[in-house]
Amino acid sequence: MNLYCQRHLFSTARISLALLAVVCLPRTSAQSGAGPGGTRSEIAKATRVETEVVTISRSAAVPSEIRRRPGKFFLILNSTSVAGPPTLAVDSPTIPAAQVNTVGRGLNLLLLQRLKKAAVLVDLPTGELHLKSQATGRVLLKITIQ
Repeated sequence: MNLYCQRHLFSTARISLALLAVVCLPRTSAQSGAGPGGTRSEIAKATRVETEVVTISRSAAVPSEIRRRPGKFFLILNSTSVAGPPTLAVDSPTIPAAQVNTVGRGLNLLLLQRLKKAAVLVDLPTGELHLKSQATGRVLLKITIQ
């Protein structure tokens, strides 16, 4: 699958900190010549995008599971750990490794490490995706796209 990523800076009323969102979407043949993000008319026809907010501590995530239909959504990760957010890794039992690596880079988990907050606009492939604690190997968050 040919993917492209585009970064956006935004802030929200609840989060006083400016967050960097990374958009990773499949590139269609119609967008090939238009550049990342498509043409201005495609961007102007933006649709409503839902948001999933996940609070992560060193040992758990709330909610621990997200089930969604295919399509774009914002994933906002907040760390509440006093000792800093856990180091996370992305894994999947059903999605090919190359796509998991692309999703992992798009989630920008280093931002979560530095700022304790991260927001990403994602369009995940169908299947199951896990955010695991690297220290324990425990799955903190399971995202299922069906």
